Formats: sequence, structure tokens, C-alpha cells
Amino acid sequence: MAEDAVTLHDLADLARARLALGTWDFLEGGAGEERTLRAHTETYERLWLHPGVLTGAGNPVNATRMLGRTRAAPTAIAPMAYPTMAAPEGEVATARRAGAAGVPLVVSTFAGRTREDIAAATAPLWLQVYCFRDRATTRDLAVRAERAGFEALVLTVDAPRPGRRLRNLRNGFRLPAGIAPANLRGDGFGSSGDHALTEFDASLDWSVVTWLRSVSVLPGLVEGVLTAADARHTVEAGVGGMVVSKHGGRQLDGAPPTLTVLPEVVAAVDRTCPVLVDGGVRRCTDVLAAPAPGADAIRVVRPALHALAADPERGVARMRGTHNVPMRFTGAVPHNQVMGRHGDFRRGHGRRLRAPGPPRLERLPAGHRGRGPFPYPAAAARPVERCRTLKSELLLARLARARQRIDTVQAMLSHVADVYVPLPERERGCPSWQLLVNAPK
Repeated sequence: MAEDAVTLHDLADLARARLALGTWDFLEGGAGEERTLRAHTETYERLWLHPGVLTGAGNPVNATRMLGRTRAAPTAIAPMAYPTMAAPEGEVATARRAGAAGVPLVVSTFAGRTREDIAAATAPLWLQVYCFRDRATTRDLAVRAERAGFEALVLTVDAPRPGRRLRNLRNGFRLPAGIAPANLRGDGFGSSGDHALTEFDASLDWSVVTWLRSVSVLPGLVEGVLTAADARHTVEAGVGGMVVSKHGGRQLDGAPPTLTVLPEVVAAVDRTCPVLVDGGVRRCTDVLAAPAPGADAIRVVRPALHALAADPERGVARMRGTHNVPMRFTGAVPHNQVMGRHGDFRRGHGRRLRAPGPPRLERLPAGHRGRGPFPYPAAAARPVERCRTLKSELLLARLARARQRIDTVQAMLSHVADVYVPLPERERGCPSWQLLVNAPK
């Protein structure tokens, strides 16, 4: 039962036990060999929280402002296609719990329940939209969302076509009977990938942002930004915010984890608009990670799906408030200061996660002899770049010695007689010819 779940991983185990294999793989899987999907979670595994003591901060401060409105927590629930496969109520149940928690729910274009049904749950709602070849379809989605009381539009730009999802291909996955997008007209939705391939507009450029702003008064966000250049384009397009996202690892396998590119995007934006991030959240402490490189909020999706499948009513409620405990240990400061003061992102002995900047010319202490397998000479106050040069020279010297050894071995082999002798027919359990090496007398 969901009330027995102590962690988000417990909810995932409950969900997996209750869903068919094909459904679980559709909701949980990623593109290709799922390298990006795994890297998202592994990135959070390498993040450490440094506790703060005697801060005098009192209770944790979770409230934050997103798109001009105060939210109960720096969290939003990311869009999910066909969550009615996890539970018949789908987005309605999730919206009900999101409303109770005071966090936004981003509703997918491929939602299994109508916008009006979801809006009746009184949660803060944003609409995720794809731009279809038929712009009238996209316009209709935006207009209906505005009338239903949605607060924002989130334009997904990283899906010119669906990713190659091997789990679905191996399972021969088709949407179960009765599962279809409730807000789109037409048919042919049995295979979501085939429909997207024929209906999505793959020729989009930045003018689509201007067009979308012209058909709706709702503030817009661009979802799928991963580089500084795209972040600058997004700001120039005049949107209300952006989401550093890789579609949950379901599009381009091999793309970098979002948390690693976040500093680059934040530095390019320079606080001119809100920056959200998603991908890889699997525990409550992960919610504290995004502010480390400057995100204003973090979106979660798969834990919400797990909670919905485990128990539509009580499962999502188990996600509420679970990051208050680690916030207390880190000093109970506002969430956007926790990681700046107490967070560290490490690779082995690694470095603090920060926005990229010009390389620093550090100096080594007197007598320092380096850390690698090739010791540096004693170099008092020698720049790091010079020591790298010395290391390269040592490598070249070792390569030269290795070449001399190879030449010596080749000279010895030139005196060896290679004789090929056919083996008898009865002894051909090994290759037909055996090399006999006779050393010179």
C-alpha cells in the first residue's frame, strides 16, 4: 500500500508491481541505450549536501515565486503522456494532489483527460504544447487552455520527431484499448511515435515562439534548452521562462544530463527570466540540488507517475514535504540558498558545480611534485600550464623509449624462421596450420 512507502523508490516498486511490463517500459524507458536516462540519475548520485549548524534560521522556507505567482515549493510536476495508463483518473488525481500541495501541474498535449476535467481539480495548471504541422490544432489547444483557466504555456522544442525507444520496439508496444489523447481530434493514436512522426512540424525555427505569443495572452516558457546559445535565443524571443530539459532522456540518447549544462544556461540568461530544470529526480534531497547552479525550480515526472500508479489518491500525497528534513540539516535557509551555501557536486575528488568562466592560472606551492603517475620536478611557484608541458615532455620521453624496445624486438624477430606445417587430417581440432618458430642456431 502507498501508506507503507517510505521513499520515492518504494513508490516506484509498488508501481512496477501493478503495471503490465509494456506499460511500465513505456512510462519508465528512454531513447536508445538509455545512457542519457541513466546519466540523469547518476549526476544526482555524485552530489553531496554539506550540513550547516547554528544558523538560527528556524523552520524551512519552501515558498518561491514562479511567473509572478507565489508557490508553496520550488517544484512543479512535469508533463506526462497518457498517465491514464497508470490510473484511470490520470491527470485529475494528480491535479487534485498538486493543488493541495500548492505546486503547478504541467498538462501534456497527450493528456488522457480533458482540460476542463483537469481544471476542475483547482490546481495551478500549465499546458505543454507541441507545434503541429496544422497550426490550427496548436492554436485550438492554447485557446481552450486559456478559457479553462490555465496559467502558462510550455512549448516543447526538443522533439522534431520522437526518439527511438528500444523498449517500445522490443515490446511491440501499442496504446491499450480506451487510451487516447482526450484533447486532440482524429485517430491513428495507437502508436504515439507514428502519430508524432506524421503530425509534428520538424521545420520549426524561433519564429514559432513569436507566433505562439500572438495567439495567446498566457505567459510562455520554452522547454528543451540545453546550450547557452539557445538560452540567449529564448531570452531574445521574449518568453516568460525556460526549462532545461532533455525530455526525460526519451529523445536524443547521448545528450548531456541537464544538471551538468545548467550552469552554462544560467550564466547566459543572467537572471533575466526564470530557469527550471528537470530530469533524474528520484529522492527528496534531489529537489535541493537544482538551486546549486542557479535554477529557480525543479520539475519531477516519473516519481509522480509512480505515485499515481501505486495509489491514485494517497500516492501523490506521499511526495509532499519530504525535503523539509534535509533542509533542516542544511541550515533551514530558503531553498535557493541551500546549495549555494552547503552543496557540492563532485566527481571523485571533483569540483564544485559552477557556471563556466575563464580559466584560472593557479600556482603550485614550492616543492610540489604533482599527483599523477609521472612526477613533476620540484617547481616553486611554477604555473599550472608549465607543469602540464613538463608532463607532456615526460610522456614523449617514455614513448621514445618504448619505440626503442619495439625496434629491438623487431630486430630479434628478423632472425626467426617461420615454418608453416600442415597438420594431419585427424589432428585438425585446432586451425589447419600451425606456426612453428625455430630459433636460429
